[in-house]
Amino acid sequence: MEYLSEKVNRNGSEKWSIAVDVGAGSGQCTKLLQPYFDRVYGFDISEAQVNQAKNNNIYDNVEYKLKLRNRNHTQQVSPSERLPMASKSVDLITACQCLHWFDWESFFEEVHRVLKPDGVLAVIGYPMKNIQLLQTTNTHNEIDPNTLSDIYNGATLQEYFEMSRLKHLDNGYTEINFPFKDITRYQNFMDKQLTANDCLHYVQSWSGFQNCFDRDPYAATSLIENLRNKLELYLKESDLTKTELVLRSHCDLILGRK
Repeated sequence: MEYLSEKVNRNGSEKWSIAVDVGAGSGQCTKLLQPYFDRVYGFDISEAQVNQAKNNNIYDNVEYKLKLRNRNHTQQVSPSERLPMASKSVDLITACQCLHWFDWESFFEEVHRVLKPDGVLAVIGYPMKNIQLLQTTNTHNEIDPNTLSDIYNGATLQEYFEMSRLKHLDNGYTEINFPFKDITRYQNFMDKQLTANDCLHYVQSWSGFQNCFDRDPYAATSLIENLRNKLELYLKESDLTKTELVLRSHCDLILGRK
């Protein structure tokens, strides 16, 4: 927000007017914008995700499941490259963990259309290849920090990931040309607390795992069971919901000003 405030003034309510979050998913990033803007809009191509975001939404100034009409006048969830916003109306656009899936040329063109002068695009990405799993307390049986990254980089799932896209995420989006007058990059770490059981669901949410499960359910199921057994061995606990862990990710933030 500090970067945005350098050139774009808040309104009379001490907030900015409009923020848009593309690839919003279930709204984890979208809702963080709520205190700073009069209106926040979340977009995603997944009907299930935006429905979940809408059902969980508790904020009056946050709206999900905005739709466009195609040439046949039927409603559809808005793709990232098309934003149903007026030209020069948006202060901030965020894209968290999703830019690698977009048509960048079309997306950046649309970003330039809807952003106000000096408006900001914020792109956030955390490479999957180096994620670490850490314990919150010291024990005699330390968990391997590479437990999850070894699965991501391992042979079982590699053929099921769309690596031609994910390589841009893993490289911090350094190979993408951001057509803005001012570009600022930050690197940091992001920690997220979760239970050991959450780790199983996290791996199951990966696109590579889902593709593997569709084509080879035995391999996918075996991978999860092996992970479960490994966590139980490390933690000396069969109830994985009882143990809190930390998922640490390297985080890339790219800020572009129109």
